[in-house]
Amino acid sequence: MKMWISFMIPKIEDGNNFGVSIQEDTLAEIQSVESEAAAFFDQIS
Repeated sequence: MKMWISFMIPKIEDGNNFGVSIQEDTLAEIQSVESEAAAFFDQIS
């Protein structure tokens, strides 16, 4: 999912980049969840 969102981010242009910012925020959230899940997995194994 992370790679799909990365590939779908359009070029940043002058003007309306709202979609780009949403995709960047989504990627940041996915990376955060991935890090938390990895830390949790390390604790239980």
